[in-house]
Amino acid sequence: MYSILLVEDEKLELETLRDYVDWKKLGIGPVYTARNGKRAMECMEKYAPDIVITDVQMPVMNGIQFSRQLIEEGYTSKIIFLTGYDDFEYIKAAFEVHAVDYLLKPFMVEDVEVCIEKVKKQLETINEQISNFAQTYPTSLKVSSNEALLFMRRYRFANCSCFS
Repeated sequence: MYSILLVEDEKLELETLRDYVDWKKLGIGPVYTARNGKRAMECMEKYAPDIVITDVQMPVMNGIQFSRQLIEEGYTSKIIFLTGYDDFEYIKAAFEVHAVDYLLKPFMVEDVEVCIEKVKKQLETINEQISNFAQTYPTSLKVSSNEALLFMRRYRFANCSCFS
């Protein structure tokens, strides 16, 4: 199962997203929640979820700032923006942080489910490639941390839809 963090400042929206999407059926759990970007960073540090769905406009730290900080700190969580703002600047910012999707409110549960299935496929591809990489090299082969980092960076930027 993959874990997810839902970041939304509007209580009703957060509860709807948390309670009306059948996360267990989607193979997602646990489900963490935060009401702003600052609290979301605390959750990231504690749980490092695989997927993040975040609102754009929030108090304390907005979703774009939060996502940029995730990247700066090396998190590889898949980011999905869920927002009421159909603004080109927000969409552009979402691309800059390699967001997987940009869903508009009011959202349909089905749209969230389709998006999550897409993200799960990406995560499964990544896990398969990492497993193949590990099997390709014998355990006696020593890879420096810099070489491993270069591999991950190359993969991240060569296929930005797989790492966010």
